[in-house]
Amino acid sequence: MKSLLMLLVIILCASIAGAQTNWPYNDNNIGMYYDEAATNYCCGSPPGTFVNVYLILTHATRPTVGGWESKVYFQGAGAVPTSLVPRYDFINAATRADEYIIGLGTPQPTVDGLLVLMDIQLYVIDGMVPVYGYVGPVYYHTAPEALPAYVNGEDLTDVQVMYPHLGGVDDWVISLNNGCVVETEQTSFGTVKSLFR
Repeated sequence: MKSLLMLLVIILCASIAGAQTNWPYNDNNIGMYYDEAATNYCCGSPPGTFVNVYLILTHATRPTVGGWESKVYFQGAGAVPTSLVPRYDFINAATRADEYIIGLGTPQPTVDGLLVLMDIQLYVIDGMVPVYGYVGPVYYHTAPEALPAYVNGEDLTDVQVMYPHLGGVDDWVISLNNGCVVETEQTSFGTVKSLFR
């Protein structure tokens, strides 16, 4: 039964991945995704399952990351985070809940502008109640702008802000069990309907 539920989660998440696009207005985006390639940010999952989520920097303009900072949190009673673990050899200097000020022991290279920053696991309590994930600035943010940021691993004086991939810090960057409505679905549904006219 557990294998069947996990297969269902994979099918639901993979089926909508192709309809999603990244925020088109900025480089240095940050978001949460259901895959390490940063293509899927909307998914459905039944209760009693664990769902893997990845916090990812995309479209990076610096070749390496020496550290990063971001607030990472979820809203909605349908699921709870069971673990949030930064990647690589790290130290977290943050003292406030849901905030991460991560220093990396070794600067990490971005690959095609992408770097996975954190592994997150959610436990789904109710598959009918939507959950939304957000990123934002830490309370004592490094950059002048109130945004998440990362440090260039080759020049630790170079701080680059990260823009939430779907808009601003008040906009969700990942959703679970919200119906996964994206604009391109209306077009494709209209195309399917026209086949039966």
